[in-house]
Amino acid sequence: MNLTIPPPVEQLDPGYATDLKYDLVRKARKRHRTPSWTPILAAACGIAIITTGVVYLSHTGDSTADPAGSPGIVQVPAGESMQIPLNSIPAPTKTEIRAAARQCMTPKLNAIGHPNHLEKPDAADTANFRTATWLSLPDATGRRDSKRLLQTFTTRDSNMWYQCLDGELLREGNVVDNTLSPQNLLPGTWSWSTTKAGSKPVAHASYSFRAHPSVVLVELRIRGAKGASGWFTVMVEDTSGYVEGALEDAVAEHGAVEVDVRAFDKSGKQIWFKTFG
Repeated sequence: MNLTIPPPVEQLDPGYATDLKYDLVRKARKRHRTPSWTPILAAACGIAIITTGVVYLSHTGDSTADPAGSPGIVQVPAGESMQIPLNSIPAPTKTEIRAAARQCMTPKLNAIGHPNHLEKPDAADTANFRTATWLSLPDATGRRDSKRLLQTFTTRDSNMWYQCLDGELLREGNVVDNTLSPQNLLPGTWSWSTTKAGSKPVAHASYSFRAHPSVVLVELRIRGAKGASGWFTVMVEDTSGYVEGALEDAVAEHGAVEVDVRAFDKSGKQIWFKTFG
């Protein structure tokens, strides 16, 4: 038996699968009875990008304990941060899904002038759409009202798998990722940036990932010198996902904030924890 290949997973009825995942979110939220997160307030002034950064990671281990943390950054226990679901309803329409896929399939040039992939926009016209959901993500001011379309699909000619967010390519690869294993549950890419709304900066962090079939829920929070955000929560679809969070009055720089990401299985057990920063 090849232990590097994830076991087959029986496909659930779509309606039942959705109910099961939302039930998991509700149960997880009930575990946290003492929320300490204060909702992020919007600023009424202009917004400017200050810093950005991207780090590519492929984890070869998992940690389920809270991190020791860095000096100067608050160490809020995981159970004291409330959960903030990012999945939004209703579902996107077929027209919205296909339009976003066409935009994602439009080759874009990288820093040295090469296209990011070999597909063409019309590849979306015959694509096999696997998942599509609206995510209610933090905007530049930190408020959770920026709705964006996350989708996965395969193209007919190449049979490649793509993950896109609002027409921007996040990940691509084989439908079955043979690198996923109990020792490599959540390989992904995290990035951060700082925006400024009025007089206060807002730290943003995101994580796009492939997930082992045992992972059904992923959460991200940001901790700074003055406080911590809640856990921004997303459900895993098609063994992949994207999560993004924000923290007001914080700057996304090494030593200024830390980003916690954790994962849960279908029983609600935490099976992975990692801190970046």
